[in-house]
Amino acid sequence: MVPNYTQARQIQMKETKPVVMTFSGSDPTSGAGLQADVLAIANNGCHPVTVVTSITSQDTVGVNHIAPVSPEVIRRQAEVILGDVRVAVFKVGMIFDLATVREVSRFLCLYPEVPVILDPVLASGRGDEFGGDAVLQELISLLLPNIYLMTPNTLELERIGRALGEKVTQRDVVDELLSLGVKCVLVTGTHSDGGDVKNTLYRDSDSMKSWSWPRLNEDYHGSGCTLAASVAACIARGFDVDEAVFVAQRYTYQSLLGGFPIGSGQVIPDRMIET
Repeated sequence: MVPNYTQARQIQMKETKPVVMTFSGSDPTSGAGLQADVLAIANNGCHPVTVVTSITSQDTVGVNHIAPVSPEVIRRQAEVILGDVRVAVFKVGMIFDLATVREVSRFLCLYPEVPVILDPVLASGRGDEFGGDAVLQELISLLLPNIYLMTPNTLELERIGRALGEKVTQRDVVDELLSLGVKCVLVTGTHSDGGDVKNTLYRDSDSMKSWSWPRLNEDYHGSGCTLAASVAACIARGFDVDEAVFVAQRYTYQSLLGGFPIGSGQVIPDRMIET
């Protein structure tokens, strides 16, 4: 017996998943950016919806060209989805220009009850810079007061520290971010020296928690996107921040362990891996 439309709709509603909206650039390799977010969010038990903020031409070696999407198109993408779908968490990735920072910030302010996970992607793995100092300054002034969790690596944190006025230590930069309104900061140690990778979560000036993971030998494309997107999915599923960060780290590490090459550059994490 085929159920009627009402019955089918009821079945659909019973089987729904939390929805995470990601704002990011499109990466045609699916190694990073929007495509990486979609895979990581889906494999962490949520449904991804997307807002394309830029279109990149890149391979596994580096970025060749970036074309920002206009603020009007960004706005239309987000408005249409949010007019129909309840979004549990926003995840923000690479933002390339001032107009995009302003539009994304304006939009997030309309939904202050929705947690925002920010992955401050400031450069590609090869070192191709995304945006510039003006974009970073605008991101700091407009976006940070709305951020629930920020996930910079140590290189990104150093650059943010310089933009904040030559902050000397990691702790100085984190404390400044918390004072600007960011609720939590997860600093990842992928680019630090040392044997293990140490990731540290800061919730306030007196609270921190660290995890260490064995350092892997490969150079991966989109590891930061994977971590931030999977944290966003865990938050959407109702995990507290400590548990969300741990589960996301474990998933990311397993994805890296299962990584595979598709070109001559960075390795692609296996985001469909079972954890």
